[in-house]
Amino acid sequence: MKRCKDYRRLGWNAVSQYWIKAILFNLLAMIITSGLTSTVIGFFILGPFNVGMYLFYLRSVRREDASYGSLFEPIIKGDFLRTIILHLLKVVYTILWTMLLFIPGIIKSYSYAMAEFIAIDNPNMSANDCITASRQLMRGKKFKLFLLDLSFIGWIILCIIPFVSLFVMPYMNATRAAFYNDIKSELRK
Repeated sequence: MKRCKDYRRLGWNAVSQYWIKAILFNLLAMIITSGLTSTVIGFFILGPFNVGMYLFYLRSVRREDASYGSLFEPIIKGDFLRTIILHLLKVVYTILWTMLLFIPGIIKSYSYAMAEFIAIDNPNMSANDCITASRQLMRGKKFKLFLLDLSFIGWIILCIIPFVSLFVMPYMNATRAAFYNDIKSELRK
């Protein structure tokens, strides 16, 4: 497993070659997801857009064609229902663990962190199986991902400046995609 700075470098390299495209994609994703989360029905259909967003950054890290259409690909390719169920299950499981105690909820959110990426690479896997696979894949790696997220604290603080998040979010998402891309070989199918 690489060090945090190695993952950040991979994430930076993935988006630095086309900042404008990454920023515009992030802006489009933010507009759609914030519009959806403002409604009850929208919250339920947020899953396909989350998977589409992760698809864009995973393709960026893999040096594949990452297009704006990635955001809508789960809907276009008929993966709508599975990605909705995936999103809802992650939310429900995390809430249930958080109701137990706050810290177990945080730990479980890191256990489920790779579920969308797994769903992308395994289109025939059910939503619940993606979450289970994420739990297995993240065994012994949750703290590493936590440290990776924590390494962005300076960037997150800078997000209080208007529009800085348009630059920071693509970098962070590409870094998480690089993390997944590095550990995915350990996934048991």
